Amino acid sequence: MEKEKEVKMKQMPSKIFSNSGMAPEDVAKVIMKNSLETYESEVRIQHTEEEIQDMKDKQVVMATEIQSLEDEKAATTKMYGDQIKKQKEEQKKLLTSIREGHSYQRMALYKLAKEADGIVGYYDIEGNLRQQRPMEKVERQSRIDSDIVFGDMTMHEK
Repeated sequence: MEKEKEVKMKQMPSKIFSNSGMAPEDVAKVIMKNSLETYESEVRIQHTEEEIQDMKDKQVVMATEIQSLEDEKAATTKMYGDQIKKQKEEQKKLLTSIREGHSYQRMALYKLAKEADGIVGYYDIEGNLRQQRPMEKVERQSRIDSDIVFGDMTMHEK
């Protein structure tokens, strides 16, 4: 039964008032004025081979644009993610420093022993004492070396 409807619909003229010589906007006015009811419905539209090829071409262009946008989104997301991660790491270090009252920083230190006091000191390049500890037995001098004068401390050169 449905096939009969399709066949009948295909045999109907494509335009009502096609031979009337009316302008399209006038035809629309007559249809709207005389229609019993207005509603929306999905209507099947048959496309020509040329229209289908145009749609395929448009789809390829859209797919390329979509991929480009997705790549840009991923790069932007990664960039912001990296920035946020870096900020959070810095914030964590700051909070730890605030809580503990000190922080750690990587720097070059120079180990100098003060054998008379049995102390090993670690100094930065400016001569500031950064760490110290008791001298271990293996670090004690078994020979006589020249003394290095370092500020108000006399140090033994290793």
